[in-house]
Amino acid sequence: SVEFEGADVLGLDPKKLLRKGIAVVPGNRQRDGIWLEGTAQENITLLRLKRYFRWPSLRLREEAREARTLMEKFGVRPLDPSRRLDAFSGGNQQKIVMGKWMSTSPKVMLLDEPTQGVDAGARRDILDIVASAAEDGSAVAIFSSDIEQLSEMCDRVVVMAQGLVSTVLTS
Repeated sequence: SVEFEGADVLGLDPKKLLRKGIAVVPGNRQRDGIWLEGTAQENITLLRLKRYFRWPSLRLREEAREARTLMEKFGVRPLDPSRRLDAFSGGNQQKIVMGKWMSTSPKVMLLDEPTQGVDAGARRDILDIVASAAEDGSAVAIFSSDIEQLSEMCDRVVVMAQGLVSTVLTS
């Protein structure tokens, strides 16, 4: 079971998790975390699209401005919200995924292999984003096979084998 604020959240769909303040960054960003044919702007603002909607249309300028601000904050290159996501490098795609979830001000962030398949520079930027979320009060859980990353980022590492806790390491 997985409980958050006294309620079982295991098996909830992403929309319900989002309403509870839980961000889930998937391990396979291209399959589960982004819309490759969409623009950076569309991907970044997707979780908060209602915010930009004013009947009968979207406030595209405001949406673009906020997407650009977030891209700047997280060091996405090139800084072009109208660019399709499949035209960005893997590291910049992952920064966009992280930024999209960070924009929801999550209480809890569940990150599955957050730096998998990104270059060293993007890895550092992504880990800085994660550290910033923790400093801002989010609880962060990183699921990773990267022992170096876990030792650098985590106060506590829980090692599991066959679904059971085998060891708990603390710093």
